[in-house]
Amino acid sequence: MVATRGIRAVHGYGFVGYPFGGADQLRSAVRENVAAGADLIKIYITGSLRGQKGIPSYFSRSEIQEVVDEAHRVGLPVATHCIGGIGLEWALETGIDVIEHGYFMTDREIDLLVKADRWLVMTPSIFFTDARIRTLPPELVAGHLQQRDEVAQRMRAAIRAGVKFAVGTDGMHGGLAQEVQYLVDFGATPGQALMAATGHAARVCGLRDRIGTLESGKFADLIGVEGNPLEDIQSLQRVKTVIARGNVRHRVNPS
Repeated sequence: MVATRGIRAVHGYGFVGYPFGGADQLRSAVRENVAAGADLIKIYITGSLRGQKGIPSYFSRSEIQEVVDEAHRVGLPVATHCIGGIGLEWALETGIDVIEHGYFMTDREIDLLVKADRWLVMTPSIFFTDARIRTLPPELVAGHLQQRDEVAQRMRAAIRAGVKFAVGTDGMHGGLAQEVQYLVDFGATPGQALMAATGHAARVCGLRDRIGTLESGKFADLIGVEGNPLEDIQSLQRVKTVIARGNVRHRVNPS
């Protein structure tokens, strides 16, 4: 699934986003992405940390609405980098389909997310992996270290409240099993955490007719692990067999 160019505000956040501002530019940005083959539109509404002045939205409500309307007009979903604050409220009000991260959602914002029946893609590892944090720009390092406990509390609150969630890796590519582990640490059952990485993730991507569960007619993509992840979620980190499209691509012979 390809978002092509991420859309960020001229003065906003988004390492892989391109700067746009105003209704005309945002409308053009969406249309250019559609022409380039985008499967979804990605917009960066907030930063990545809670600052002294809270969590500002770098886009106005009307600008967010412009992006959503233009994408939905041609049948594309919109996902947003959004950690909370007024930007989250506007994202829900304007019809954004998927909230990514949600690190600092208040109880009220979590309640709004539940009532809106939208998806949250949880990506906790960025706050709990020191080696990754040290690669961030210097002005972001201290904040990620200092605010990790609050992030853990907010993720627990979201799971406890019954938010619909999937799981992703953000910048921690290849670390999905660790992300799933964090979900369990924050109160999800192993079954919920597994669904977040499989069936629910497929629904978020609009691919549940092809992937995400083991059913007749779907792609035979699966892994075999050492142990039972419903009893020990860390077994996902002990992959022994990889099957793609029904063909064994990797197998570790037992010692």
